[in-house]
Amino acid sequence: MAPVWAESDLYTRPQMDAQGNWLTNSGPVPGRTQSPQTPGALWRVVSHQLNCRAQPSRHAALITTFRKGHLLQANLGRGGSDEVLFNPLDRAKNPWMWVRSAEGHNLGCFVRAHRSFIQPLHVSPKPTN
Repeated sequence: MAPVWAESDLYTRPQMDAQGNWLTNSGPVPGRTQSPQTPGALWRVVSHQLNCRAQPSRHAALITTFRKGHLLQANLGRGGSDEVLFNPLDRAKNPWMWVRSAEGHNLGCFVRAHRSFIQPLHVSPKPTN
């Protein structure tokens, strides 16, 4: 059975399945990019290192590797459809996120979208006086 989400959740809350796979690439902290590209949510690498591949597959060519703490932005291309918020699946049905740099520069690669590799960036609450 497919999960049902409120439309507002689709844009601000990433959806994860029971195995820890990030099904969507939305998040609470948006990045920035140049027009006509659509800004995506910011994500932090939480594994020691994370490979970024040319296609959504562990067998695809390796483009670059990120270290723990590196910030990435979900690449939504030009947007225009809610479909860009859903991560593509490989043959084993594992989701992969198309990413760009946190500053909005195209990297042309995908990272495995799983909680053990990446986590959405969250806004830190401001202290009250």
